Amino acid sequence: MPLFPEIEGLDLKKLMTLFAGPPLDGDEFGAIYYQALAVAIRKHGAEGINFLISELEHADENRLRGVLVGLTVPPLLEPDVGDLITAYLADNRPLVVADAIRSLSSQDNTKVAERVLDLARHPSGFVRGAVLDFAARLVRGRAKPLLTSGLQDPDYVVRESAADAIGDFAYKDLKENLLELRSDPNPDVRQAVETALKQLNS
Repeated sequence: MPLFPEIEGLDLKKLMTLFAGPPLDGDEFGAIYYQALAVAIRKHGAEGINFLISELEHADENRLRGVLVGLTVPPLLEPDVGDLITAYLADNRPLVVADAIRSLSSQDNTKVAERVLDLARHPSGFVRGAVLDFAARLVRGRAKPLLTSGLQDPDYVVRESAADAIGDFAYKDLKENLLELRSDPNPDVRQAVETALKQLNS
């Protein structure tokens, strides 16, 4: 069942009106709501895509995060879209940077690899975690040291992201590193480790 069944089947005009309005379930779920709206808008083809691109310049943080997802789910491979998203790697909002990294990863955009990897020491754990996923997927030759370091990161978000990436992208030779985190103090990390171990053992 979709998270927001209220938006299913709506025409583009109604979706755009909702995108301009407040989140249906309050600000706490604003980013997820606008992401769902943006994906629905994207399904309306060129007109929807052009609307999302037009929103980039003036959208607030939650709507911007929605647009970044909408422009890349499924991947839009036009170079100008990749360039637009790449600009947000320098944004001062960590969640926007993290979403930009994930969007570029979904495009298989290896041209920006150096810029993304340069963010591996970003002060935000959300950004560092997104870098790990990008590296594990697209820069495998340089990912292992980053993933190993990520498992020891002081921020649980990064440790969880490292475990997820190791499992999702089958880094079997890092299994022993994962085992060390079975007793991590954070339950989300422990769950990610167990899931990754199941993936590696399957």
